[in-house]
Amino acid sequence: MARYTIYVHPYCMSSYRVVKYLLERDVLDKITVVPLINGIPLSLERVIPSVPALEVNGKIAAIDPVEPEFIESVINDLDISRYIPLDNEQIIKRFIDSILASSYLAIQIYFSEMSLNDVIDTSFTEYALRTYFSRLDLNRIRETLLNKMNYIQDTVSKVIPRIVAINYLRDMYIARGGKIDRSEFFDESKLMLWSIAKSSMGRTFTPLIDYTMENIEKYRVILSILKEKFNEYYTKIVNEYSRIKSDEQVYKILVYGHNMSK
Repeated sequence: MARYTIYVHPYCMSSYRVVKYLLERDVLDKITVVPLINGIPLSLERVIPSVPALEVNGKIAAIDPVEPEFIESVINDLDISRYIPLDNEQIIKRFIDSILASSYLAIQIYFSEMSLNDVIDTSFTEYALRTYFSRLDLNRIRETLLNKMNYIQDTVSKVIPRIVAINYLRDMYIARGGKIDRSEFFDESKLMLWSIAKSSMGRTFTPLIDYTMENIEKYRVILSILKEKFNEYYTKIVNEYSRIKSDEQVYKILVYGHNMSK
């Protein structure tokens, strides 16, 4: 019998939607829910670039964006063909969407100039394109992506600054428990320190002076986006945070997990 695990984060709206859907559909008991803040040393076992992430029999099979209906179909052994990217257009779209859904990867690409060509050669492509289910030839998939790299790069570059801005705003809001002076969001030093911590993830340390001087214009772009879109982004974050916290049953699962002893 297959073993299913979904990795989540308590303040991730996508994680909330998946868990709530599975709970309402009465299938949550068929899957283990593991919060990434639970203290399990996952970094020693696997890399999870974004949540929610679906694991099947110990292998990451899909990452955000993940449709709740897709997970339900996988658990119940139903037809999942509509959720699996097979043609070139679907493959390219799914790859781009997965890049933009990963705050860690978006920040690496924006601040550290991680190459999308290099990303294609990692397991991220397998997770994003759900090859666990399709068994598509990875070499063909990577060739397809490389052939459209200019388009992928242009599309990602246009959106990533906004992704970084809203993730910074969300992390600051949550870190302060929703109590923060608006002016703090426009503190360049806080943005710099956040970007270093987010990029490093405890693995490496990037010298502060070199790092900030090299990326000073990029920081200013993020701050200008925040000044322009602050009310829109802030309202969205507050509403999401309030919705998750007010749903006590789902929030408890997102924090403490479900079927963890299995």
